[in-house]
Amino acid sequence: MKICGLDKLSLVDYPHKTCAIIFTAGCNFACPYCHNSTIASGREDIIPEDEVLEYLSKRKNLLDGVCISGGEPLIQPDLVEFMRKVKAMGYDIKLDTNGYLPDTLDNVLKTGLVDYVAMDIKGSLEDYPVITKCRSFDPKRILRSIEILETSGVEHEYRTTYIRDYHKDIPSILSLVPENCTYYIQSFEMSDNVTDRTLSAFSPDELQEILVQAKSKIKNTYLR
Repeated sequence: MKICGLDKLSLVDYPHKTCAIIFTAGCNFACPYCHNSTIASGREDIIPEDEVLEYLSKRKNLLDGVCISGGEPLIQPDLVEFMRKVKAMGYDIKLDTNGYLPDTLDNVLKTGLVDYVAMDIKGSLEDYPVITKCRSFDPKRILRSIEILETSGVEHEYRTTYIRDYHKDIPSILSLVPENCTYYIQSFEMSDNVTDRTLSAFSPDELQEILVQAKSKIKNTYLR
């Protein structure tokens, strides 16, 4: 599997668990606010899979889980094979995804290897092509992934990184999020990897207003 990054310890990326984060190369989206743009574009050096597995083997009594992020992990053809190796060490596995490959998501979840999923809601369906730079965007794929998660029996969350430039129609964004799920409102922060340097964040007070609006529909909504 093409791995471009390894965060050896995170206390926040897997709810209630300590984990290592593995970043896979490449993505089917090109969001200009991505904090992992060099990984998503495949410009980072590949870390040998054996090296990552060796580290996980040494830490298996100290870490609870492994978060597989990206990029978009579901574009990796040998993702399931890699997860089997991680699972054999006794780790719980969290999968991060943008939800644009529903059939692959369904197949991966049916293996029983994934314990937790975090799916991005990039914005309203109308704004997805602008946000993701996906010219042939098919909204049915996002809706199908949500349906798959809601019927999978796998613990999951949805999350949106709110950016003033892209997220003007808050009700349309919230309409995509199932009412009984867990939803995270994430604040945008500029970093060196963000490709569009003109983007701006909502203020803390504005995020609080979005939180109140979201909670009126989705009880389990939190700021992150």
